[in-house]
Formats: sequence, structure tokens, C-alpha cells
Amino acid sequence: MKEVLHCLLIDDDADDQEIFLFALQQAFPDMACSIAFDCLEATKKLNSREIPVPDYIFLDWMLPLMEAEDCIRQLQLIPELERTCTFILSGSEPFISAENLRLLKIKKIIRKQYDINELARKIAEAILEVSYPDTDGEDQGNC
Repeated sequence: MKEVLHCLLIDDDADDQEIFLFALQQAFPDMACSIAFDCLEATKKLNSREIPVPDYIFLDWMLPLMEAEDCIRQLQLIPELERTCTFILSGSEPFISAENLRLLKIKKIIRKQYDINELARKIAEAILEVSYPDTDGEDQGNC
């Protein structure tokens, strides 16, 4: 069993990365986090085992080089990520159908917040939802 939870942030904006890391530190002080600027860098780091297999992936919806949906499909080809939960970070509500959310196994869309306290709350809420799913029959646990 892992001792430290680990996340991977895929975001090309250095300011957004910094805000996310401050919020994550506030929400989960013991969680480690790796960063990739785009999906190609993320897959390279994961395939080369440069970074640990993350428990959670936070993916910016508006990435350069590859659309977020294509990035998720690329990440799903990595067998070690089978149980990794994926969350979308977006400055605005992304246009994606409920069916695609389900097919891509996106657990939640988190609106980017520039208030670190609010973003920390949203991150904590998202992780707790998948860690302790409701008993309403929906398979939210076991990403």
C-alpha cells in the first residue's frame, strides 16, 4: 500500500500550476504532486517511470498540442493508470456530453478558482467524493 498519495497536474500555465499547488497543499498537506506542461510530457514521464503512478490526475481542459479528450484517451492506454481518478480543471464550463464524461471516466469538472481557499475546498470535495462515494449505486469509487 502506498504511504503518500500522489497527483499529477497537467497544465501549461505556470501561474495556474502555482495556484493549484498552493490549494492542494492547503487541502492535502501530505499529498505529493508532479507537474507536466502538456499531455506529451505527462505520458513520457509516466512511461519512463520518471514520476510515480498518480492516484489522481488534474488535467487542464485547454491544453496545447492535444485536446483534453485525446489526452485522456492517451493516458488510458497506460495500464498502471487504470485505477487513477481523472479530474478536469477549466476556467469555463467545457462543452462535453455526459456520455463522453462517462466514457472518458472523468470524475468531476472543477472550475479554476483564483481564490486559493475556494480552489482548495473544490479539490478536497472532489477527492473526498471519489474516496468515499455515496451508496446510491453509482460507481464513483475505484476510479
